[in-house]
Amino acid sequence: MLPKLRQRLVIVVAMALGATLWLCVSGPLGAPDGMGGLSLTSARIGFWGATLLTAGVGIAAMVLGVIASAMGNPLSGVFAVAGGLCVLSAKGGAIDGWMARVEIPGGYAWLMAEMLVWQMGVAIMVVAIQIYRSPLRTKWPALAFEDHLGVDLHIRMPRLQSAAAGLVCATVGLLISSAMIRTSDVGQVIGSLVIAFGIGGVAAGLIFPKVNPAGVLFGPALAAIVVYAYVVLRFHSEETLLRAWFTGEIYGAALALPIHYVSAGLAGCAMGVGLAQGIEAAKNEVVQE
Repeated sequence: MLPKLRQRLVIVVAMALGATLWLCVSGPLGAPDGMGGLSLTSARIGFWGATLLTAGVGIAAMVLGVIASAMGNPLSGVFAVAGGLCVLSAKGGAIDGWMARVEIPGGYAWLMAEMLVWQMGVAIMVVAIQIYRSPLRTKWPALAFEDHLGVDLHIRMPRLQSAAAGLVCATVGLLISSAMIRTSDVGQVIGSLVIAFGIGGVAAGLIFPKVNPAGVLFGPALAAIVVYAYVVLRFHSEETLLRAWFTGEIYGAALALPIHYVSAGLAGCAMGVGLAQGIEAAKNEVVQE
């Protein structure tokens, strides 16, 4: 069950404008050596400069997402923001360049910290949708033409079902992405994460149909932190990690950078939960008939 045409157009416009904003800052966020592998930890303007720049552009993209959320399902705004960021993550390139310029495997520990920074932005976006979606719909009734299956997102203290839904999404997404990603090619990484966490979002939404979906949006970050921690603990020297890299022993989810998880993974989550909501709505319609 797709949203109506007007909302789909708003989602596409929000995604396109967000992508344009991100592309405008791709230069400063890129690595000095130009080798690709976009990471805040190796940005041309330094970690803190990159974090502040990302926060500024993220706020602008978030405004577009809140507007998209106000027109229907609140997850539509999350999808629009994450989809726009996918363009920057694709332009940023594969993880190979990052691995060539950092000390490994210790660099993966920094990726864990970076993932938390990106996820903090996701949490702020969810809070913004939580705060401003309903007031926007009240102030401008033209926006609120339908809910399209969705209810307001809420960030609360962790509850068992919400945490379990996030864990299901993370587990399914991690297993499928590890099986699908066979090389570091950025197209394969992004496409695999969208599919993997889309399936994870569907699974979480069907197992916990009434739960607040905000917990599911933490699934990609949890999966990333787990796989990065595994690399740090599994490989004790650069030599062993590089040997595993060239022999194909390390592949799958470990070949994705934090920006890949927070863009493609998050977009897949939002899409998957939305699909699960559509399936549940269709089942309810059949029962009522």
